[in-house]
Amino acid sequence: MQEYFLNGHSREERRGKVESFSRFLRFKGKIEVYLFWTIVKSWVRKQMKQISIMKWLLEIEVDKTRAFYSKDIELCDCLYCGNFMEACKHVNSPDMEIFTTLGINPLKPSHLSEFGEIEDGLRLYIGSYHIVGKLVKGAYCTDSVWNDTNTVEVGDFTFGFDKDLMFVHDEFPSPVLQLRFEARIPWVLDRKPED
Repeated sequence: MQEYFLNGHSREERRGKVESFSRFLRFKGKIEVYLFWTIVKSWVRKQMKQISIMKWLLEIEVDKTRAFYSKDIELCDCLYCGNFMEACKHVNSPDMEIFTTLGINPLKPSHLSEFGEIEDGLRLYIGSYHIVGKLVKGAYCTDSVWNDTNTVEVGDFTFGFDKDLMFVHDEFPSPVLQLRFEARIPWVLDRKPED
């Protein structure tokens, strides 16, 4: 004896229809998720802007990078870092254009080390900044591979992009691209390191 309910369908027919409908919803759900992520990726790509800068093609979000650097970030207040920051205020603007283009505040490096006087009163600094974005085309630099093929000299700075991230602030947005640098900076503070 077959039981009929809901518009004359048997329990087995109803179960088959429910299972079929459930499979449809799961499939539809996968399509909706796929479409959602396609739209999100498309939106993210629109937010990211491609910039050709010297040897590299970058995909970056200048506004997000600039917004991060506009925050009050704790910085080292040692004499050497203070000298770097003060000296950056007086560097020629063409030399600082790379920072402006990428949305970086040069007074807020994520890492900075000073290695003493190298020549004619110039001191060697190395450090890094972070950018919201990624390297699309061009060579990365590393500690062991830092040369003319993967770096560029701009004024007293030598720059390269590094994929080995260090000293990234906890609140820095993704994706993160690291800009490393070497700088030959004069001592500009009245107080000398030897004092």
